[in-house]
Parts: sequence; C-alpha cells; structure tokens
Amino acid sequence: VLASLSDRAKQTLHHGRLLAAHERLFVAGLLILEAYAALVHHQMFGEEALPFLPLLLRSVYCALGVSYVWLRQAAVQLA
Repeated sequence: VLASLSDRAKQTLHHGRLLAAHERLFVAGLLILEAYAALVHHQMFGEEALPFLPLLLRSVYCALGVSYVWLRQAAVQLA
C-alpha cells in the first residue's frame, strides 16, 4: 500500500502509520464521547435535562478535529 502512495503523501505519514499518537488519542476520545452520549448522559441527567448536551459536545469535538486537519493539510501544502 505504501508503495502506491506519492512521495508527498508518504511525507504526511508518521513513521509508516496513518495517524500520529495524538491523532489516535483524538479518535479514542471520540469513541469515549460517543459512549458517554449513548450510555451515560441519559443515566446522569434523564431524558428531560440538557437534551442537546451530547450534540453540543460532538459538534465542538469534531470542529476541533476538522480545524486541526485543515491546518495540518495547509502546513503540508505550503511546505
């Protein structure tokens, strides 16, 4: 698979891995956030209190991730 990537794409890989350690932690955090939204939130607050909190948390978390990817890609393209 790596042989088919262009040289520029190979430069964006992290020691042969698709994601760096902090990027893998971000994905793990997203899984934890989804577990909270699906399992914990309704147990803690019930159905009526703060119904949009899980959606707000997802939106902010994903916005941070998209911003990171956009800035990282811009840095790669400008280098």
